[in-house]
Amino acid sequence: MRKHLFFFALLLPISFAFTTPANDRSETGCPPPANVVLTNQYGGAASFDWDDCGCGGEYHVYYISNGQTGPEYVTGNSEITISSLTTGIYQFHFYTTCRGESSSIIVVEVIM
Repeated sequence: MRKHLFFFALLLPISFAFTTPANDRSETGCPPPANVVLTNQYGGAASFDWDDCGCGGEYHVYYISNGQTGPEYVTGNSEITISSLTTGIYQFHFYTTCRGESSSIIVVEVIM
C-alpha cells in the first residue's frame, strides 16, 4: 500500500503542473469596434472615432449607399475620415480582424 501512495504522491504535482488558472485564459474571438461615433461631417466627408479594442488587430470600414457597396478601408487606428461622398444615405459597416478572426459588424447610418 505504501508503494501505491508513494507513486500517487509523485503524480499529483505533475498533473497540476499542466493546468491553466481560470483567470489566465485568453479571450476567444475578436471584439468589434466599440462606441463608434460620427465625430464630424462636412463637404462630402464623414469622420468616425471608436474605442480601441487593444487586440492588436485591424479595423475595416466600408459603406453601402443606394444598394452599392463602396471601397473597404483598413486602418490600425481607432479613427477614420472617408471623403468623396455624395448626397445620400450611407450605412457604414465597421468590423475588426485579429488573431485570424473577424468580429461582428457594427453599422452606423449617416445622411449626407
